[in-house]
Amino acid sequence: MLKIFLALFVCGLLFSCGKKEASNKEQKYTPPQIPEAEEYLSQQTIKCEAGSFCPDYVAKIVVFDKGSPRFCTGTLVGRSKLLTSASCLPNYLRSTDADCSEDVHVFFSRGSSRPAERVACKSILQVSELDGNVADYWRDDVAVLELSRNLWSREFKDISRKGFRDGDKLRFYGVEQSGDYTGVIKKEECESVLNSYLYPLSSHESSPNILLAGCVRKTGYRGAAILDGFPRIRGVLSENSSLRASLVNSSLLIKPLKDFVNISNFACAPFLEENSALSEQECAKSLDYSAVAGGRSHLLSDDVRFGTLLTELERVANGLSKYYKILISLEQSGDRQIINYRPVCFKDVDSWLDSVKGDGDVTEVPRFPGRILRKGVDSYGRAVTQEVEGKEEKYYLTFSGKRLFKEDLSDVFVSTDSTPTRRLNSIKACP
Repeated sequence: MLKIFLALFVCGLLFSCGKKEASNKEQKYTPPQIPEAEEYLSQQTIKCEAGSFCPDYVAKIVVFDKGSPRFCTGTLVGRSKLLTSASCLPNYLRSTDADCSEDVHVFFSRGSSRPAERVACKSILQVSELDGNVADYWRDDVAVLELSRNLWSREFKDISRKGFRDGDKLRFYGVEQSGDYTGVIKKEECESVLNSYLYPLSSHESSPNILLAGCVRKTGYRGAAILDGFPRIRGVLSENSSLRASLVNSSLLIKPLKDFVNISNFACAPFLEENSALSEQECAKSLDYSAVAGGRSHLLSDDVRFGTLLTELERVANGLSKYYKILISLEQSGDRQIINYRPVCFKDVDSWLDSVKGDGDVTEVPRFPGRILRKGVDSYGRAVTQEVEGKEEKYYLTFSGKRLFKEDLSDVFVSTDSTPTRRLNSIKACP
C-alpha cells in the first residue's frame, strides 16, 4: 500500500511540474494593468532644457518590457509617423504590423507650463532585424511607428541619404530621462569619425554604422535622430559600441578617449518603402569581429603608420651621403621603434671611383636625422604615429676603394658613437 501511495505521489509531482513548465513556456508578457500603468503614464512629463530651443517634433517614448519601463527618443517623420531605434522595442514587437497600443506610449512637449501631449502607438510600420547582442555588427537599427492620429500642428523631418564624411558636424535632440517621470529634451553636438582604430568598419560615407565623437549617450537618448545643418535626418542613435572597453586601458591610447555614440546610417538603412543605398557594396560588406581585427591590423601596420615618414627620411639620408644608397630599418624597443640607417649599395660609382681606386679605407661620416617612433591611438580613436625628434647621429661608413675598383664590391663597416661596428659583406654598385 505504501509503495502504491509513493508511486502516485511521485506521478503527481511529475504531472504538476510538467504543467508548470508548459505554462511558463507559453507565458506571454502582459503590461502593467490599469490603474497601475495608467497612473504611471499620467505622471510622465517632457520639457525643454532651460534656456534652450525646444523642437516640437521630438518625443519621449515609454516602452513596457517585461514589466519594466524603458525610455527612448522619437522624431516625427510624417504627420503620424515616428522614427526611433529597433533596439528600443521588445523582441515581441519587432515585426511589421505588430500592435503597439498597449506597450508603447508617446509624449510630446507643450511647453513647461502645460502637461505633455500623449499619443498612442498604433502599429509598427518598419523594424530592423537585430542579429545578436552586439550593436557594432547590426546592419541597421531603425524602427518607424504609426501613431494613432495625425499631428497637424507639429513639424516633421525628412530623411537624407547623403552619408557621412570624416569630421561632419552633426547634432541630435535626445530626451534625457530623470527618475521615473521627468524627460528633458537636450541638444548634443558631435562630429563623425571615419577610419578609426576604435571602429575601423566605419570607413566610408556609406558604412552601415558610423561613430560620432564628442556627444554623450544618456538614459532615454536611444532612437534619437541625427541631424545635419538643414536640418535633415542622416541617422539614428543606436546602442553604444562594445569595442571601447578594450581600448580604454590599452597602452596604445595616447590621450583619453572622447565620448562616442554609435549610429545607423541612412545612406544604408532602409526607410519605409525606400530601399536604395548610396553604395550597395559598402552597405553589404561583412560586419563581424574578424573584419574589425583585420581593419585594426591594417591601420597599425608599419606601412600605414611609418611608410610616408620613412620614405622622406630615406630621401634626406640619400642626399647626405656621397657614396651610398641608404635604406632605413626599424628596431623594436618596448612600444617604440628606433630608426637605423643602412647602406645597401654604392651609388653614382662612375662619378667618383677613379678618385679612390688607389686608396685603402675610405670613411664617410654623414649626420642622419634621429627619430623614435610610436604607434598609438588618439582621443578620437584614430590610429596615429608619435614622432620624437632626436639628435642627429653621426654614422661612420668605411669601405676599401682599392677593392671596389678591382672587384666591383667591398665590405662596408658601419658604426655610430653609441653602437659597435658591424660589417656588411660584399656591397656592390647600385643597379
